[in-house]
Amino acid sequence: MNETQTCCWCGKQFVGYGNNPYPLVKDERARCCDECNEIVIFERIRQITQNKNEKGEDKNESITGE
Repeated sequence: MNETQTCCWCGKQFVGYGNNPYPLVKDERARCCDECNEIVIFERIRQITQNKNEKGEDKNESITGE
């Protein structure tokens, strides 16, 4: 796919399929560029970490098995 698209987050043009910007943009048709996808990945990790902390899960539980 060599079609030019516009990043839904920064507005830059990019070529290719793009990346799913969820949870920053909740439109299923939206796509973001590779640079903005780094921001999306950090936000996903932040949300997962926050959810674990809210549930009281120990960060080391999966490593130590305790």
